[in-house]
Amino acid sequence: MSKLIKTNKLNKITIMAAMLWMSIVVVVAAQTKIAIIDAGSGGSRLAVYEVNTSAGTGAGVVKPANIVGVSGSCGPLPNNVDCVKGLIQAASDKSVPVYLLATAGMRFEEIKNNSSWLGYNSLGITAMTISGQYEGFFAWLATGVAKNHFTAFDFQNATITSNKPFGIIEIGGASLQQTFWTGTGKINLSNITFSSNGQSSPYSVSYLGWGINEAWDKSNKKLKSNHHTPLLDTATLRKNLRDKSNVVWYRLGGGFNDTDYVNWLGLTSGLTNPTGNPDWTAGAALYIIMTNAGANADSLRVFRNKVKFDWDQPN
Repeated sequence: MSKLIKTNKLNKITIMAAMLWMSIVVVVAAQTKIAIIDAGSGGSRLAVYEVNTSAGTGAGVVKPANIVGVSGSCGPLPNNVDCVKGLIQAASDKSVPVYLLATAGMRFEEIKNNSSWLGYNSLGITAMTISGQYEGFFAWLATGVAKNHFTAFDFQNATITSNKPFGIIEIGGASLQQTFWTGTGKINLSNITFSSNGQSSPYSVSYLGWGINEAWDKSNKKLKSNHHTPLLDTATLRKNLRDKSNVVWYRLGGGFNDTDYVNWLGLTSGLTNPTGNPDWTAGAALYIIMTNAGANADSLRVFRNKVKFDWDQPN
């Protein structure tokens, strides 16, 4: 009898140890690290995030991950390829997947040259110029996470649930984005469609050339004389801020530090600056992990087709 009791105790201990080990494995597996290189007009910056795929709610679903030796920045592409390759190698050495997403600065280059920069293929990773529409949407996602406006994250079905209508205006170096949604409820990240009024689905628009570095002559406090991009629709920007009274609006980007440009844009009221100034790369990290982009050839193809910049289309 005593031998049987001891055996049962041993079995229970073994089972408990196995369960503990399985729980540890699940927790580790739920922590997914991903690196995003923001290749913008001012340079190429590496950001590493940890996405908690088991998180149901909370701002902690996406947070910066500090990995020794995996950090840094370079000058803008396409003139600093070797430096960018060094950032990629540092992340790859730590088994962190890397995505290079180029924004408005490269959109300008592609429009001026009437073609895509062919050097992406030499980087050996998923690299592309993304549309301004998705740049704004990623910034909107990052803000929703930071401000706890998303109450649920369903990683299996790639849906998020919003509990508050909110929007962002982001002034970057080469472009300006406005993204908002007047509704609440679930959004399927795998099947995003942008609406013209922000009611049934998010609205997102980007004005290329109207980032502060491209548009504004700081010394003379006026538009640059060589500014030839299409006229910025400031009336629509202000109208959205004024008419969408149920939307909480946030301002993002370093361009808001120049009060003269912000005054010229007419964006002096109705906007709050969220703590930490959420970075669009955090939203990109969440989107990529939730939609399983790049997990196989098919999902990578879908990801490319969704977010890539096409200079024949409004951006």
